[in-house]
Amino acid sequence: MAHATTTGRQAAVGLGLSPLMLDKLAELADERVRDGGLRLMGDGGLLPEITRHLMQAALEAEMDLHLASPAQ
Repeated sequence: MAHATTTGRQAAVGLGLSPLMLDKLAELADERVRDGGLRLMGDGGLLPEITRHLMQAALEAEMDLHLASPAQ
């Protein structure tokens, strides 16, 4: 399991994500899940919300690039 975590971490860092930010998010999620105050999957879960947020940001960035490019 450590290899997969290391590989995923290296990929995230390669995409410009801060290792400190990733560690803090993991720590917060761990604390909240253990306290019973956070669901990871399903309606209201952390992973669907993060996915939705990242997809929205990526789509907005792509649209900005498309609209800013000269017409072909």
